[in-house]
Amino acid sequence: MKRYILAGIALGTLVSVGNALATRGETSSDKERAVVEFADKTILLDVVLQGKYLFEHDDGRMARGEACMYVYKYEAGKAGELVVSFHCKPVERQAARITVTSIAATRDPDVFELKEIQFAGSNKGHFVPALKP
Repeated sequence: MKRYILAGIALGTLVSVGNALATRGETSSDKERAVVEFADKTILLDVVLQGKYLFEHDDGRMARGEACMYVYKYEAGKAGELVVSFHCKPVERQAARITVTSIAATRDPDVFELKEIQFAGSNKGHFVPALKP
């Protein structure tokens, strides 16, 4: 009988720990992140990117109507200075195996413009809003 009581306590503890870990996982699943390297000058809104950047999308902020895409300079293997943030426009896509960026040409042949990013494993693309004149 003691064995059944101890087994029940052990099982209850495992279920509690499992639920706690699952809750933490849901919080982080609201965010998508990717490091993107731009070899050429690439315009994102009113900022010129060149080098490595960490892109982070936060569904929670998007649901609250806040800026949901954050772009940080990526230095020494971690996020550095915030470069730009904005409220993206989501669009359904086929799931991507790798992070995909959509780049357009500009009038300057040495500069490109970032139009959209889709994170690896996601079926949602994130359009960059047009700057208002």
